[in-house]
Amino acid sequence: MIENIRKYTGLIIVVIVLLLLGFLFMDTSGFFRQSAAGATYATVDGRNYSQSEFINIGSSPMQMTGSIRSFDPNGLEIMRFSRTLMGNAESEENAALNFFAGRLIIQKAAKDFGIHTSAADIREFIEGLQMFQSQPPVGSAPGTQGDFDQVRYNQFIKNLGAYGMVERDFQSLVSDVIVAAKLREILGGGLTGSTDLAKAMAVVTSQQITAEIAVISADAIREKIKPTDEELMAYWETLKDAYQTEKRVKVSYLLTSPTYSAEASEPEEEASDAEKTDEQKAADEEAKAKRAELRKAEDKKFAVAIDSFITEVGSSEGKDFEKLIEDNGWQLVSTDWLTTSTLPDDLKLTTRGASAGKTISDYIFELKTGPDPLAPFTNVIGVGTNQWLVVRLDELDEPRTKTFEEAKEEITERYISEKVNEALTQDVEAKGNALKEAVAAGDSFEEAAKGLGLETKTLGPWGVSDPLPEEAAGREIFQLASTVNPGEFAEPLIEDDRAVIIHVVKREILKDDNRGQQYDRFASQFEVQNENAAFAGWLDQQLEDADIKGPQGR
Repeated sequence: MIENIRKYTGLIIVVIVLLLLGFLFMDTSGFFRQSAAGATYATVDGRNYSQSEFINIGSSPMQMTGSIRSFDPNGLEIMRFSRTLMGNAESEENAALNFFAGRLIIQKAAKDFGIHTSAADIREFIEGLQMFQSQPPVGSAPGTQGDFDQVRYNQFIKNLGAYGMVERDFQSLVSDVIVAAKLREILGGGLTGSTDLAKAMAVVTSQQITAEIAVISADAIREKIKPTDEELMAYWETLKDAYQTEKRVKVSYLLTSPTYSAEASEPEEEASDAEKTDEQKAADEEAKAKRAELRKAEDKKFAVAIDSFITEVGSSEGKDFEKLIEDNGWQLVSTDWLTTSTLPDDLKLTTRGASAGKTISDYIFELKTGPDPLAPFTNVIGVGTNQWLVVRLDELDEPRTKTFEEAKEEITERYISEKVNEALTQDVEAKGNALKEAVAAGDSFEEAAKGLGLETKTLGPWGVSDPLPEEAAGREIFQLASTVNPGEFAEPLIEDDRAVIIHVVKREILKDDNRGQQYDRFASQFEVQNENAAFAGWLDQQLEDADIKGPQGR
């Protein structure tokens, strides 16, 4: 038997190399700390799931949905699905856990509610995604769809490998998206939009307003506020926990890439195509293809070296990190204190492939110290075009509450801003009341404002979407005035540097032969909002009842 095995030693080595390559190019997130293949990584509704299941159903498809750029109804449905499942998670890990558990809950609900998606349903949904369609003919009516482009779709499926996914994973996700849409209809059934509210919204957005405004500047108020240290100290004591120092780290990192052989490298100088004969051009194309094949082979060889390196780092529990870098002829770079805003250029590269779900900064500032000896290490991160990065956390300075002196500048600005706002609110109320009394007594708005030392300006007529060059806050003023009777005052607009008193002169509803369609559109929007709210509420309750446990708790 041993003799027979020896006959195939070469074949066994090839297989092992291929397995190593396959491992390197899959999503290696969590490799160091991953348990055995079947070990429990997450628990949902009493059932245990492995890390591979978590990645396959949760983190990988969640990251992939972020790459969907198809602003048609089906593309928006995928985005809505993803946002709803992630919920208001405070970290990417919790978002992935919510996404994972949410998909399991939706798959169970499909059985409970008798919802079935066929292969034809999935195919129809995919073909309806604009990102997989050719451009419609020039001059086509708005909303015209192009034909399904199989080449575009095939390229998308090929690119799924960067997320550790294949076509059936994408089809499974689409199936869940379709089920979620049907669940929304079922759970939101009967929650129609208010007809009266729809009509009111159509009228509000179809009107033009003419208004007079008087502005109270905050500059004079601000100049008068000179807080003492005692006042600032007392103010700081009430909210000092909100003022934290920035998290800082010292790290050492390996950033490396293949060094291509002379045969695989591009020539430094090359004659222009105009100077070449057809035979030379053909020879150049052949040489270019050969160089590309050589680089591909050298990339694979380098990938094996990186894979071997990270495996040995894990086996030594990080102790041999520096020695292994030196043995490979690579260079270790160490930094001084860094914050998220002071990263060196090496650590600002774009992540790629399975690492693309986060920035380098995200990976670095998630690192922790002990008790796990591998906690201070990132996994191998693909960056740039062909570079690989591994970072080790050397020192960590966690955020702490700032001292009064450290926070004084920020505290002073906040204190003054609050006092300005308080004084401005009182001033606009007093002057607004004086204006109302003067106008009620027969004075014009302009005369009454001048009597109070205020400058006035007439705006409009303008609509909700009309630009108003003379007033930056035109939309905000329109909203405040949109339901106020002519001759009356709207609620004042209070901003950081001013307050605006608004007197409505005229509101005019424009004639629109399509008003009925506007009613229907707003009613439909309110209905969709109600369905979304019902579905989100149902999902939140299901997540709560499922007793979800992730690798770090929920």
